[in-house]
Amino acid sequence: MKLLIAGNLANTGYFLASSLRESGIMVDLLMEKDPKFTSDPINTGELKNRKYPDWIKFVDKNRNWKREIVKIMRSYDLISAATEFPIFAMFSLKPYIAIATGSDLRELAQSNKLKGIVLRMAYRKAKVVVFTDPDLFRSVEKLKLKNAVYIPPIRDFDKFPSPQKNNNFPKGKFIFFHPTNHIWKIKKNDIFLKAFARLAKNRNDVYLITISRGEDADKSFNLLNNSGIKGKFEFLSKSLSQEGLISYFQNCDVVVDQFGVGSLGSLGIESMSIGKPLISFIDKKIYEKLYEQKPPVLSSNTEDGIYEILLKLVNEKQLCENLGRQSCEWIMKFHSYKDLVKKYINLYQSVNEKKDFSEIKLSLTKKN
Repeated sequence: MKLLIAGNLANTGYFLASSLRESGIMVDLLMEKDPKFTSDPINTGELKNRKYPDWIKFVDKNRNWKREIVKIMRSYDLISAATEFPIFAMFSLKPYIAIATGSDLRELAQSNKLKGIVLRMAYRKAKVVVFTDPDLFRSVEKLKLKNAVYIPPIRDFDKFPSPQKNNNFPKGKFIFFHPTNHIWKIKKNDIFLKAFARLAKNRNDVYLITISRGEDADKSFNLLNNSGIKGKFEFLSKSLSQEGLISYFQNCDVVVDQFGVGSLGSLGIESMSIGKPLISFIDKKIYEKLYEQKPPVLSSNTEDGIYEILLKLVNEKQLCENLGRQSCEWIMKFHSYKDLVKKYINLYQSVNEKKDFSEIKLSLTKKN
């Protein structure tokens, strides 16, 4: 089986491809040339000498890239296509699996734009549609995709660097770390920031670190800056490498993620894997359908609810330790690297062997 993984949003394609190769599956990765910082394998810290391996192929969007993608795909036996790449996989006339990771299924595929209409068609023609975020279950039902199955994205948490002291952190402060992109419409950062501002007005022992990225980063800064809490928050000016991000996870007290979509983001999952308590918002009904046990996340999607959570954590340090330990245990149980690698290998081999979707789904959805 000659397998191609197409698409590398947030390095999900790279982590999947490298994991499969470590397990003896020969696979190539096709990704955009000159990618964004967060979608560049160089910034994962896993590539020696910061050089791309020869199994990573690039497509230049400044050229006749659409035809080039289809041409490349036709030289493979099976395509695993993420984001908009299922469209090209459909036109390649090769068997393919569509990987939906977020706004591709949540927004684009439900729009009446030409690309949205074609993407819907590509999902329906795919051998299997894998959705990697629990909240996408709603979109699967809305579009009535009968060929969809949930599998979390692969990540080898054992490759994270050992804990190191970060001297950039203020001493004697309870530190909240909010690394999520500032996109108020989707992430609802403003709800959390207002709750933190309320807390910080009455306490001098709390501190917030966030990253100045996303379309609403300036709005977030102004919200805090105009709240009378100067000196109690910090905006990092640049995106962090994977190693830098993990360092901040390891040294903060609590990680704060997203509050809009209703499921754990990759940042939240990473922080839980190293034993940090997480504040986010999860749709409990969806998690009950997809997992035997809900994640030990402090969940709310209102300013008052988040404020109460912040206050509780600052006042109960032992609670933070307990939640951190439970978070790590939950990730190791339900996002086990070895188990997920086996699932993806099973998926690709089953599709290559032309098994029926019902048989494939049964083998992939066994309770953890």
